[in-house]
Amino acid sequence: MLINRDELARKVLEGEITSLDDLNSVLRSMIKDVVETAMGAEMTGFLGYDRYQTPDTDPGNRRNGYSQKELASKVGPIVIDVPRDRKPSSTRPSSRNARRISAASRSSSFPCMPRG
Repeated sequence: MLINRDELARKVLEGEITSLDDLNSVLRSMIKDVVETAMGAEMTGFLGYDRYQTPDTDPGNRRNGYSQKELASKVGPIVIDVPRDRKPSSTRPSSRNARRISAASRSSSFPCMPRG
C-alpha cells in the first residue's frame, strides 16, 4: 500500500483518515512496505538474482519463503514478512537490520505524530 504525500493528503481531505488511529494505521502500513522492500532488495543482493528468476548457475542457496517478525514502533507494533533463504548464514544482515529498524522506530528522530 505505498502511497505518496498527495495520496495521504487526499485521504485526509476526503475523510478517509479521521482519527489518530487511522493515521497510525496508514503509517504502520507505509513502514511495513518500506522495510519489506528493503529486506527483499537485500536478499536479492545477497543471493545474486532477482525474485522469480532462475540463476544462470546453481548458487547452492535459494529463497525459502518468509518468516514473520514484529517491530515495535511509536505508531504501534508492525508485523513484517522477513525473506528467508535455504542456507541461512551469519553474513546476511537482515535480522540485525530488523533490530536496528525497530530501535530507530522508537527513537525521537523517527517520524511520528507529535504529542499535545
